[in-house]
Amino acid sequence: MKQLIRILLADDDGPIRRIISWGLRREGYQVETAEDGADAWVALKDREFDLLVTDNHMPKMSGIQLLRLIRTARMVIPVVMITGYFSPDQFGRDPALLPTAVLQKPFEITELLATIRSIEDSISEGRPKTALPQF
Repeated sequence: MKQLIRILLADDDGPIRRIISWGLRREGYQVETAEDGADAWVALKDREFDLLVTDNHMPKMSGIQLLRLIRTARMVIPVVMITGYFSPDQFGRDPALLPTAVLQKPFEITELLATIRSIEDSISEGRPKTALPQF
């Protein structure tokens, strides 16, 4: 039996957050949402998640700032960064901040689902939860 995957989704755009969470729930994932990186950080400290899907450009705390806190706290969680603008240079200064995968907006929900499935597969096969971003 497939294990229920708990996903935390952080995005400040309400309609996008609702569409993505609906699509993930429809595929059988358990989803909790956060309106920004600061709310996501509180959720990550309070509860356990199998995966974080986060926007980068958000008020209060960006996805990169959230990723920095996660790495500093030594939390082991795969991170999918979704963003309208992405430059690999953002991570060049600190390779420890590499997310597991990067999806550029706009993307299809099928792309996100395929990315999540590949992360699930790598976890079940014992490969590291952090890898180079997918472009």
